[in-house]
Amino acid sequence: MAKEEKKKTCFIIMPITTPPEYIERYSGRDDHFTLVLNEILLPAIIKANYDPIEPITKGSDVIHAHIIKNLESADIVLCDVSIFNPNVFYELGIRTALNKPVCIVGDDLVIKIPFDTSIINICYYSHEMFSYTQRKDVQKISEHLLNTYKNSPDENALWKYFGITNIAEPFNLKEGKGTDIEFIKLQLNKISNLLSQTQTQETTSDIIMGRRSDPLGILNNPARIDLSLKLIDTLDLYKKESSNIIDYEIDERKNIVTVKVRRVFSRAMKLELSNLLNQYGYKVEFQLF
Repeated sequence: MAKEEKKKTCFIIMPITTPPEYIERYSGRDDHFTLVLNEILLPAIIKANYDPIEPITKGSDVIHAHIIKNLESADIVLCDVSIFNPNVFYELGIRTALNKPVCIVGDDLVIKIPFDTSIINICYYSHEMFSYTQRKDVQKISEHLLNTYKNSPDENALWKYFGITNIAEPFNLKEGKGTDIEFIKLQLNKISNLLSQTQTQETTSDIIMGRRSDPLGILNNPARIDLSLKLIDTLDLYKKESSNIIDYEIDERKNIVTVKVRRVFSRAMKLELSNLLNQYGYKVEFQLF
């Protein structure tokens, strides 16, 4: 039986929320770009047979690190330049500096693209989000995505026009072997920096005073206190940042973390959280609700 070929990945960069000044433009809907993501961009990526990596919301350092990682490692990036969101153009700039392929889309209210992206082919979709236009837009963007990668599978189209020769080098830690391990270490360092000594003392004090549970039995194993606190705080951080994480349970004897999530919790976030907790030596199981 032939081994199934791994799908190429497509990371999405786009506006996450609809700013108040644009809500009237988009029929009074403050969730307009959530609809764009779910009804147009994701279906188009799946139709093109790519594995979508959804944009990550909220603003912790860990999440910013994952955005940079995805900009570096995704086979292609789908960039929605509607409303000229500054974060989108910042991320587009990073991807361009790495000379990696980008597929640019925008809604039909975009009159003129700023900066030098105006020379790149852009696929437009209807901002009105009618069902009959959505079907056409999904097909158009799917074909645009395939053609973009076919024409520039290993480089960014901007480089062809300007003859740029110096490619930005992704940040690489000296210690460790392999990008994935180095990135995990970078994440753990950022988490550690977020936890000041006072926060750690407060957490331990809360456990001692019974204000917080001690699922890992850290008070009976002082040697594991530092690692255990990082694990608990990492889970708490993800739970705080994602409304789709309901709760979690830790089985110290089996080294299993059970994470209760809503069904809309993305596959990319599951993989991200699993990879991170695996570095603590824990297997992750997800329960859908």
